[in-house]
Formats: sequence, C-alpha cells, structure tokens
Amino acid sequence: MRFQAKIATIHSSIASKVQTGEWKAGIGRTRQGHWFAALIRNTKAYLTDTWNQGVLAAFDELVKRGLVPVARSI
Repeated sequence: MRFQAKIATIHSSIASKVQTGEWKAGIGRTRQGHWFAALIRNTKAYLTDTWNQGVLAAFDELVKRGLVPVARSI
C-alpha cells in the first residue's frame, strides 16, 4: 500500500474537523471528507460500533494496530 499523504497531515485534518467543525485549510475538502468517512468506516469495522472513545482515539488505536486508519478498502 502506498501512502499519498503523511499520517500527521491526515491526523491534523481529522483533529481540525472534530475540534472546530471545519476542514483544514490548504487541503481539498473532498479529500479530507474521504479520509473522515474512511476512518468512521474502519472504526466500525475494526473497533466495532461500540467504540466510544472518539474519532481521534480511534485513529490512534488503528495506527497502533498497524492499520491504515483511512484506508478505503477493508
């Protein structure tokens, strides 16, 4: 698998959306939306629907498990 963006950039984008409700400037909104949707999908797939620690914690947990949190395929 090839990364197209740095994990820190993706994490920062997700954090911006969660904390301010707005996407990060300088990165396409569509791209950020795809990252966010994929993160939600992967959270449900790998951490189950009962995950209640938040989106950023899910991102970190998926990385810790060696997964790509915003992968578009499961």
